Amino acid sequence: MKLDMFNIDEFIRLNHCQQVTNPIFWQANKLPTEDGLFSYEIFGYSEEERKSIFGYIDLNGYFIHPIVYSMLNSRMGAVKDIINGEKYAKIVNKKIVIVPEDTEGAQTGLGFIYDNFEAINWLDELEENEIESIDKKTRLKFLKSLKKDEFFVSKWLVLPVFYREERADGASLGDEINQLYKDLISTCRSLKMFSFDIFGDATKLKIQNLIYHIYQMTMSPITGKHLDTKTWEAKGQSKNSMLKRNLIGKKLDYGALTVITAPVISDAKTVDDMPVPFGYAGVTMISCIGLFKPFYVREASLFLTDVVNYLDNDSSLSWVDRSIASTTNIDKILNRFIKSSAERFDPIIFNVKTKSGIDSELYLTIEEKDVETGEVETRLFTYTDLLYIAGQEVVKNKHVLITRHPVTNNKNIYPARVIVNSTARTHTVEISLFFEDSTKRIETLKLSRYPYVWYNNLAHPKPKNYYEFVGTSIIGNSVLKAIGGDYDGDTVFLRGLFSIQANAEAEKIIKAKSNILGPNGTAIRGLTQIGKDCVVSLYELTKD
Repeated sequence: MKLDMFNIDEFIRLNHCQQVTNPIFWQANKLPTEDGLFSYEIFGYSEEERKSIFGYIDLNGYFIHPIVYSMLNSRMGAVKDIINGEKYAKIVNKKIVIVPEDTEGAQTGLGFIYDNFEAINWLDELEENEIESIDKKTRLKFLKSLKKDEFFVSKWLVLPVFYREERADGASLGDEINQLYKDLISTCRSLKMFSFDIFGDATKLKIQNLIYHIYQMTMSPITGKHLDTKTWEAKGQSKNSMLKRNLIGKKLDYGALTVITAPVISDAKTVDDMPVPFGYAGVTMISCIGLFKPFYVREASLFLTDVVNYLDNDSSLSWVDRSIASTTNIDKILNRFIKSSAERFDPIIFNVKTKSGIDSELYLTIEEKDVETGEVETRLFTYTDLLYIAGQEVVKNKHVLITRHPVTNNKNIYPARVIVNSTARTHTVEISLFFEDSTKRIETLKLSRYPYVWYNNLAHPKPKNYYEFVGTSIIGNSVLKAIGGDYDGDTVFLRGLFSIQANAEAEKIIKAKSNILGPNGTAIRGLTQIGKDCVVSLYELTKD
């Protein structure tokens, strides 16, 4: 895939866009001005036309493309100071050098960058290997790849009217974008009126900032800002960009965004005790429910149906409420579990009626034996128990695709088997389920990584933080380098694989040599990282 800078002049030529020249919106007769931002002549009459026809504003000069300007502003402070007219510079050996104002040949402002564009070598190939920062190297390579007519723009597009009108559904940018366009038209017109450089430079800088703010509000997927229309200053909120709000901001079914953290290995006594082996990912219980919700509905419904069938065979009961096992009820349980932590340790209630016609409530009881300590605890069966047990069936042979953006190669998407992360501490248990006053066990199970369940009617010897749910996911240190991640708050996007074929393909990829070794036979997962992890792991496993 090859990406190029969008050519505004070519877009205008191919789509026969017309110029918007009037900052006044309406005529005295309440109709749009013919050459204004709501013009029927420019943007058409029908809804379809006003959804699709662009206009443009002639900037009466050359200005840095907002994508480039954003990069220079945020990462290259010296160049930003030159553009703002705060510092002077010269080109020395094809590099920008800051000099005193009275230096012969010193220049400042946007004109300096435009006039000397061909003379600037943004990246000296001889020094490329000396640049340690991948971000800086990529940025400079990008700047060097641009032609002059890509680095600078002389026109700016005006969005179709449909996306600029105030509407109740919130699909437009409302009046803020129109005020920006209005100010841009007025400022571009006034640029021709100034004959003194000091006034011209100030006007050019204002135009530069206006097209930058328009870009942020409309197209920037990451840094779109909410603007104060009185000062045209960004307020630092990144949710109001049109592209982010209407495309990237869309929620996808069966997906989850999660923060990744380092695995805790200090509790591991053997290699088998490591929390996340290679090829696995520890995914929060909440994320697992979101990723595989239809499967959770099925497994939880089957489990509760078996319990209801058991009660149906009880000769002392005349009626059992079977709606507790319905898919509609299970869906509500899952939604409440995801959104609210207050009900996760509530007991599950079964509504029944006795032979004598008395309405009653029954509670399923769980006898839980810690395999390591031998401690036995009897308590009520909760929603956490239900969904963890159901989840073990759900994630069998299931995989997730872990994506860290930006996706620059196929290693940025990592398939992994699923380990359910529930509470902060877990243990291996043997559990038996039964109803009160019943000696018959409904089911007996042995489960590892079982959550500590808090039920406030019982006294628990463990600290309360044992029962707090994990809020981050673990993907394992060995895959960090390949996906370009680290543990400083990086987020990854998860998608669950549903079909048997997709999960089989994911398993092949995990075990493929190409997932571990590069074309030259080196470990693409990062020898340095793996080496460090081995040392730390051995230390943790062998210390007293």
